[in-house]
Amino acid sequence: MFARGEEDYLAELVERYNAKLVIVDPLQNHLKGASIHRDESVRNVLKPYLALMKRMKFSIVLQVHVLRDIAKNAHPHRAIPAGVISWAQAVFLLGEDPRIGADPNLRILADCDKFNLGPRPPSILFEIETQRVPVLTADGSWVQREFPVLRERGEVKVSAKALLVKMRPEDRERKSDRVAYELIELLRHGPLPVGSIRTHILALDPPTTWRTAERVAEELGIIKTQDERDARRLIWALPEYIVGELEEAGDDGVEITEVEIEPPDDFIPRTGMTALKPPDLIEPFVGWKGLLADRSGRLFSPRWRVEWPAGEPLIADCELEAKHLPPHPSCTCGVYAVNSFETLKLNGYNWSDHDEDEQWLIVEVSLWGEVRKGQVGVRASKAYPRRVFAPAYLFAVGDAVRQRYGIPLAFIDRFRGRRIA
Repeated sequence: MFARGEEDYLAELVERYNAKLVIVDPLQNHLKGASIHRDESVRNVLKPYLALMKRMKFSIVLQVHVLRDIAKNAHPHRAIPAGVISWAQAVFLLGEDPRIGADPNLRILADCDKFNLGPRPPSILFEIETQRVPVLTADGSWVQREFPVLRERGEVKVSAKALLVKMRPEDRERKSDRVAYELIELLRHGPLPVGSIRTHILALDPPTTWRTAERVAEELGIIKTQDERDARRLIWALPEYIVGELEEAGDDGVEITEVEIEPPDDFIPRTGMTALKPPDLIEPFVGWKGLLADRSGRLFSPRWRVEWPAGEPLIADCELEAKHLPPHPSCTCGVYAVNSFETLKLNGYNWSDHDEDEQWLIVEVSLWGEVRKGQVGVRASKAYPRRVFAPAYLFAVGDAVRQRYGIPLAFIDRFRGRRIA
């Protein structure tokens, strides 16, 4: 399309159909050898069309594929080829809804932090539906065919950066979390033949390899035996430590998606330590945090490297020279927690970013004392872990936290929020 001399042909089409919008999909196929990653290269190709757009009053939408090799926590611009970013007046990302439990037919259109046409627009939610459309066939007859259409479902508070989390290719840790969850779900009700497990794993979306499943099975300590009825067939079963955790939690398969605000339940761990409870008659706020844990089970707040004490509350302190009691209304001090795992995930936590001797764990916490509520959670003067969530293959770290703080342990896929508790 964007070859030299084709402006007249496009002008003819726009005039013939009275077009107001021209969609180029994908742009890479129409640049005629120009590099989509170079600002000057793209400008030279598209410059003649700017005058045409102004004269005939139509717009061009350029569809491009998101770059896959973007760094963690990168600005959304880094996902778009540089030549497009510099030329475009507005840039958007369109992707699957990244929120936990979202319908796979939902898509979100989010402003990519560049909109030169007025105030920045909100993100819009769409649903994919099918619509029957009459189509003229080669023999001249009309038939009804189904085609996908996008139906607008209103505004949504999901940023372009949140969309990138789902667009980014899975690294080793993300795959491990996902496969570990799938293996536990498959085997929680009893042993299964390897053939059945393999069929399920290879059908996952996004796809993964059987080698990944075998590696995660080794990390989990999956028990592998021969079938008594057929020695050629292998059977996989969960190790006793995972079976024991599932029996303690109850075998109802409940997946927690929202946390009730209620006092912590009594819990007596195997070490004999009793979990700390807030004082009687105080109803704590229950929130979610991403905390780092070392191999001894100590929990640390990642930003300030504050260790959470065991058996006593973490008491907030302000680091500013002007001392006051946290959480102060004119300061950012206090212990933070958000109101749901979904909020935690959408606000940029990256569970792959940690040192080798530490692991990200997700912790449900009780917060009390002086509490100030915000849009997505609270700041409080006191806090204590209520429950720890760890991937099953990091059981040793989660178990150390459980014993140190006297709290229950549950399994989680940290990147998707699927939990067995």
